Amino acid sequence: MKRIMVPTDFFESSKKAIDYAVDLAKRYNAELILLSVVDDRIFQDGFLDAFIEQEVIRSRNGVVEERLKAIKKEITDKEPSLKVRWKMSLGIVFTEILHYAKEENVDLIVMGTHGTTGLAHVLIGSTTEKIVRKATCSVLVVR
Repeated sequence: MKRIMVPTDFFESSKKAIDYAVDLAKRYNAELILLSVVDDRIFQDGFLDAFIEQEVIRSRNGVVEERLKAIKKEITDKEPSLKVRWKMSLGIVFTEILHYAKEENVDLIVMGTHGTTGLAHVLIGSTTEKIVRKATCSVLVVR
Protein backbone atom coordinates (compact mmCIF):
# COMPACT_ATOMS: atom_id res chain seq x y z
CA MET A 1 0.00 0.00 0.00
CA LYS A 2 1.63 3.22 -1.18
CA ARG A 3 -1.11 5.86 -1.18
CA ILE A 4 -4.05 6.27 1.17
CA MET A 5 -6.63 8.97 0.52
CA VAL A 6 -9.05 10.45 3.02
CA PRO A 7 -11.86 12.60 1.67
CA THR A 8 -12.87 15.06 4.38
CA ASP A 9 -15.84 17.33 4.93
CA PHE A 10 -14.43 18.31 8.35
CA PHE A 11 -17.26 16.63 10.28
CA GLU A 12 -16.64 14.20 13.14
CA SER A 13 -16.96 11.15 10.88
CA SER A 14 -14.12 12.49 8.71
CA LYS A 15 -11.95 13.07 11.77
CA LYS A 16 -12.38 9.44 12.77
CA ALA A 17 -11.52 8.33 9.23
CA ILE A 18 -8.36 10.48 9.32
CA ASP A 19 -7.29 8.78 12.56
CA TYR A 20 -7.67 5.34 10.94
CA ALA A 21 -5.86 6.49 7.81
CA VAL A 22 -2.93 7.89 9.81
CA ASP A 23 -2.55 4.57 11.63
CA LEU A 24 -2.61 2.66 8.34
CA ALA A 25 -0.19 5.06 6.66
CA LYS A 26 2.25 4.61 9.55
CA ARG A 27 1.91 0.83 9.44
CA TYR A 28 2.49 0.60 5.68
CA ASN A 29 4.80 3.61 5.33
CA ALA A 30 2.29 5.00 2.85
CA GLU A 31 1.67 8.53 1.68
CA LEU A 32 -1.49 10.12 3.10
CA ILE A 33 -3.59 12.35 0.86
CA LEU A 34 -6.28 14.59 2.35
CA LEU A 35 -8.99 15.61 -0.14
CA SER A 36 -11.78 18.11 0.31
CA VAL A 37 -14.35 18.63 -2.42
CA VAL A 38 -16.61 21.67 -2.50
CA ASP A 39 -19.90 20.76 -4.19
CA ASP A 40 -20.39 23.14 -7.09
CA ARG A 41 -24.08 22.43 -7.74
CA ILE A 42 -25.09 25.65 -5.99
CA PHE A 43 -23.51 27.51 -8.91
CA GLN A 44 -25.64 25.86 -11.58
CA ASP A 45 -28.44 27.52 -13.53
CA GLY A 46 -27.22 31.06 -12.88
CA PHE A 47 -28.36 30.99 -9.27
CA LEU A 48 -25.60 33.49 -8.44
CA ASP A 49 -24.13 36.06 -10.82
CA ALA A 50 -20.56 35.40 -11.98
CA PHE A 51 -18.86 37.92 -9.68
CA ILE A 52 -20.62 36.71 -6.54
CA GLU A 53 -19.96 33.10 -7.58
CA GLN A 54 -16.23 33.76 -7.86
CA GLU A 55 -16.18 35.53 -4.48
CA VAL A 56 -18.01 32.64 -2.82
CA ILE A 57 -15.59 30.13 -4.36
CA ARG A 58 -12.55 32.22 -3.36
CA SER A 59 -13.81 32.60 0.21
CA ARG A 60 -14.76 28.93 0.55
CA ASN A 61 -11.42 27.82 -0.91
CA GLY A 62 -9.58 29.94 1.64
CA VAL A 63 -11.46 28.33 4.52
CA VAL A 64 -10.97 24.82 3.13
CA GLU A 65 -7.27 25.42 2.49
CA GLU A 66 -6.71 26.65 6.05
CA ARG A 67 -8.52 23.63 7.50
CA LEU A 68 -6.54 21.19 5.36
CA LYS A 69 -3.25 22.87 6.29
CA ALA A 70 -4.19 22.68 9.98
CA ILE A 71 -5.01 18.95 9.72
CA LYS A 72 -1.76 18.29 7.86
CA LYS A 73 0.21 20.20 10.52
CA GLU A 74 -1.51 18.32 13.34
CA ILE A 75 -0.66 14.98 11.70
CA THR A 76 2.94 15.84 10.86
CA ASP A 77 3.55 17.30 14.33
CA LYS A 78 2.62 13.91 15.79
CA GLU A 79 4.14 11.83 12.99
CA PRO A 80 7.00 13.80 11.39
CA SER A 81 8.11 10.92 9.18
CA LEU A 82 4.67 10.56 7.58
CA LYS A 83 4.32 12.03 4.10
CA VAL A 84 1.07 14.02 3.98
CA ARG A 85 -0.33 16.24 1.27
CA TRP A 86 -3.70 17.78 0.55
CA LYS A 87 -5.87 18.70 -2.41
CA MET A 88 -8.98 20.79 -2.87
CA SER A 89 -11.43 20.24 -5.68
CA LEU A 90 -14.66 21.76 -6.94
CA GLY A 91 -17.35 19.53 -8.40
CA ILE A 92 -19.77 16.76 -7.57
CA VAL A 93 -18.27 15.19 -4.47
CA PHE A 94 -18.35 11.48 -5.28
CA THR A 95 -17.23 12.09 -8.88
CA GLU A 96 -14.26 14.18 -7.77
CA ILE A 97 -13.23 11.61 -5.14
CA LEU A 98 -13.32 8.80 -7.71
CA HIS A 99 -11.47 10.89 -10.29
CA TYR A 100 -8.70 11.93 -7.93
CA ALA A 101 -8.29 8.41 -6.52
CA LYS A 102 -7.79 7.06 -10.04
CA GLU A 103 -5.56 9.97 -11.13
CA GLU A 104 -3.30 9.53 -8.08
CA ASN A 105 -3.30 5.73 -8.26
CA VAL A 106 -4.65 5.50 -4.70
CA ASP A 107 -4.52 2.05 -3.08
CA LEU A 108 -7.08 2.73 -0.36
CA ILE A 109 -9.77 5.30 0.32
CA VAL A 110 -10.64 5.71 4.00
CA MET A 111 -13.83 7.63 4.64
CA GLY A 112 -16.39 8.25 7.29
CA THR A 113 -20.12 7.99 6.98
CA HIS A 114 -22.78 10.22 8.46
CA GLY A 115 -25.15 7.30 8.78
CA THR A 116 -28.02 8.96 6.92
CA THR A 117 -31.04 6.69 6.68
CA GLY A 118 -34.62 6.81 5.55
CA LEU A 119 -35.92 9.62 3.38
CA ALA A 120 -32.72 11.69 3.61
CA HIS A 121 -30.72 8.75 2.26
CA VAL A 122 -33.20 8.20 -0.58
CA LEU A 123 -33.34 11.87 -1.57
CA ILE A 124 -29.69 12.81 -1.15
CA GLY A 125 -27.98 9.45 -1.57
CA SER A 126 -24.85 8.45 0.18
CA THR A 127 -21.50 9.67 -1.10
CA THR A 128 -19.80 6.86 0.79
CA GLU A 129 -22.10 4.26 -0.75
CA LYS A 130 -21.36 5.56 -4.26
CA ILE A 131 -17.63 5.44 -3.59
CA VAL A 132 -17.83 1.86 -2.27
CA ARG A 133 -19.75 0.77 -5.37
CA LYS A 134 -17.68 2.58 -8.00
CA ALA A 135 -14.11 2.90 -6.71
CA THR A 136 -11.39 0.99 -8.52
CA CYS A 137 -9.42 0.60 -5.27
CA SER A 138 -10.32 -0.70 -1.83
CA VAL A 139 -12.49 1.44 0.43
CA LEU A 140 -12.52 1.38 4.24
CA VAL A 141 -15.63 2.90 5.76
CA VAL A 142 -15.37 4.18 9.32
CA ARG A 143 -18.59 4.62 11.31
